[in-house]
Amino acid sequence: MALIGCDDKVVDVKFVDWQLVRLASPITDIAYMMFSSTDEQLRSDCYTKSLDLYYQTLDKNITMMGCKTDDCYPLNVFKDQIKAIMPFGLISSIMLLPTVLSNKEDTPEMDIKPEDFDESIYDNLLSNICKERLNGVFRDMVSFGLI
Repeated sequence: MALIGCDDKVVDVKFVDWQLVRLASPITDIAYMMFSSTDEQLRSDCYTKSLDLYYQTLDKNITMMGCKTDDCYPLNVFKDQIKAIMPFGLISSIMLLPTVLSNKEDTPEMDIKPEDFDESIYDNLLSNICKERLNGVFRDMVSFGLI
């Protein structure tokens, strides 16, 4: 979505992702993005800062709408949900990264007949970058105290 000013120039842009629309904690979206769209180094550099910035921005927006964040989504609830829900990022990474980071030539054909199926097609399915990214997700889940 874009806000266009009087001079027909873009003033502001907001990205709206309707793909996973549901009634859920915002932590599910943060977990999905944080662990499927970033690597270990970026999380190391920005994990805590990103969560802090997210909550500060959320607080600012809730306040602008005339509500008190402490009444509707206090910081202690946010932190408790991080511990409880953030491991969703592990699940989403396991499901998403092998598909997103696979090499086309390594992707098995899915239209083969059952009698022609050979399990060895899965031996090299995970690219090296996918393996490293998934290992990083596991390491971060442990180092951040999430699992």
